[in-house]
Amino acid sequence: QQQQQQQGSDATDHAVDADDDDSYEIPNALRLDSQAKYGLVARGDGEYYVRTTQPGYVEWIWDHAAGAVVLQEAGGVVTDTDGRALEFGSGGPQLVANAAAAGIVGSNGGAFHTALLEAFDRQEELRLAAGK
Repeated sequence: QQQQQQQGSDATDHAVDADDDDSYEIPNALRLDSQAKYGLVARGDGEYYVRTTQPGYVEWIWDHAAGAVVLQEAGGVVTDTDGRALEFGSGGPQLVANAAAAGIVGSNGGAFHTALLEAFDRQEELRLAAGK
């Protein structure tokens, strides 16, 4: 039990701070490095994964390819924030075909993925309207 409590406090240490009104961050979200995040969604320990990018940034294939396969093989879906499949074979080491999108979304799929993309669009519209 002590070990479980310690593991819980470790997770809390990595939780996103949502106290800043301008953060647009999600309470109780975890910041994770590597493709482990895809594995957590694939095994049901998370509902979704979102990676947003700055305008002009193009994602690297090796940051997403293996994780996307793991999640898709578990029945999940991985797209860019515009709902397009990631194009790993578009030439070069970057996801050039997905560069216009604001990020990448992975989820357990189905109607949930569609709702997540719609929520992202609404939030993005609000953010742009606010000039942020």
